[in-house]
Amino acid sequence: MLLILDLDETLVYSTTTLLDRAGDFRVAEYVVYQRPGLEHFLRFVARDFETAIWSSSSSGYAQEIISHIFSSPSSLRFVWTRGRCTRRFDPETKESYWVKDLKKVRRLGVQARTDAHC
Repeated sequence: MLLILDLDETLVYSTTTLLDRAGDFRVAEYVVYQRPGLEHFLRFVARDFETAIWSSSSSGYAQEIISHIFSSPSSLRFVWTRGRCTRRFDPETKESYWVKDLKKVRRLGVQARTDAHC
């Protein structure tokens, strides 16, 4: 089974403002905090899942984060960034946002499951 993870607000929290403790590392102007238990979680999922990353961030930012949190980034099935997202516009809020269209994953021959009961 393929488990696709996001970076920001999922595996890490990045901010330009320090929290009540030192960050785990920096990427450009961002202080990056790993989520509690991240290393244990990544080891756990590596045993039973093929893992990939899909982030709406820039490629450089994503690669930098991945190099810090994965001991073997080459083991990831893929790393997709903003270039693989679809930009949408909300006419009510007048804001753009990024969508990760699972049809793109299906084109790899992977059956998508969106439930949390894997």
